Amino acid sequence: MTPFSIIDKAMTVEGEIGAEGRLVIRGRVCGALQGDHVVIAREGVVSGRVCAGRVDVAGTLEGDVLTEAHFHLLATGRCSGQVRCRTMQMEAGAVLDATVVCSRHHKDDPVAVEVKA
Repeated sequence: MTPFSIIDKAMTVEGEIGAEGRLVIRGRVCGALQGDHVVIAREGVVSGRVCAGRVDVAGTLEGDVLTEAHFHLLATGRCSGQVRCRTMQMEAGAVLDATVVCSRHHKDDPVAVEVKA
């Protein structure tokens, strides 16, 4: 079974957080997140850097994202900062105010795409 961790709605965490498996943020985090799969739920707010294999954002993310694989910004999601990923999916209604760099082939061979709302 894949490990699963939650920072729930009533929680506020400051500092660095590292987790294996899926890390779901439903509360507020001010600091750095690192994990296999970070999910910022609709009610979640993250201010800081996120490094993960996969990142899904349905809430608010203010900061930089570095993902080894996929970045998914859902319709209710808001993201500002800088995003570096291999692939990206953005749903209609999402708000993205960030510089986005997606690289399909090699981490040192990026194709830069700047997106402004």
